[in-house]
Formats: sequence, C-alpha cells, structure tokens
Amino acid sequence: QVAVLAFDDAPETICDFQQWTGQDPAQRAAAVMSLIDDQEASWRATDLGTALLEAGELLDALQTGEDEYQQRKVIVISDLQAGAQLDALEK
Repeated sequence: QVAVLAFDDAPETICDFQQWTGQDPAQRAAAVMSLIDDQEASWRATDLGTALLEAGELLDALQTGEDEYQQRKVIVISDLQAGAQLDALEK
C-alpha cells in the first residue's frame, strides 16, 4: 500500500491508503506518479518534522493485530534545505 504526502509549512495528503487500494492495480503507479508530477515547489517554510509525524500517524492507522510486525517505510523526497523545521519531532 502507498500513501503520498506533500509538504511545505504543512503536510497535505495527496493520496491516502484508501485511494491507493481503490485504484485499478494496473493503474496505481501511474495515478500516483501523476499526482506527484502535479506538485509544485513553493516559497513557504519547510516543516519536515510535522510532515514526518503525519506520515507516522497514517502508518499507525494501518496497524492491525495481524500485521503488527509488517515492515513500513517512510520515504522522504526533499531538498532538505537548511532550516527545515524538525521541532515537531521533539515532542
């Protein structure tokens, strides 16, 4: 399953797990890539910490007893600019 979040000063879910599973399996990758291609850079601040917390919450919502030990990954695609806020991770 795949979910995609875009972020600058706030995260935005552009494809959640339900949208992913609702797609025709043959079209999933192309549909998600299209959503990613539609994203544009902004001049707003980068709050990477809040985006990572949001991604973690999406993954936690998937957890059920059966797949408790199933591997989950968060993949970050970013320019990792200096000043990308990570304060939210200190909580």
